[in-house]
Amino acid sequence: MDGQFVPAGYAQLEPFVRNWFENIAAVQFDHRLLAMATASAVLLLWLVGSRAALPRPARLALHALLAAAAIQFSLGVSTLLLVVPIRLRQCTRPAPCCC
Repeated sequence: MDGQFVPAGYAQLEPFVRNWFENIAAVQFDHRLLAMATASAVLLLWLVGSRAALPRPARLALHALLAAAAIQFSLGVSTLLLVVPIRLRQCTRPAPCCC
């Protein structure tokens, strides 16, 4: 964000916990950090699970989890790169999308 890993003004509010809910820069940074951590965890789970002897339904669920995480991550990145078009932003919500 603005060429920095942690945005300027991340911890402006007192007490510090308010930044997680009321500071726009902190909320956006935390959201991106959580998205990258979730995508990394899913990828790691998929890598470990693909080497394990899993039954077919579990292996299909593992592939579906990776696909869902990849789609969600791609939608988030596309939303940022395209400067948040409304139709694309709606697709990043957990509710069914009408794109």
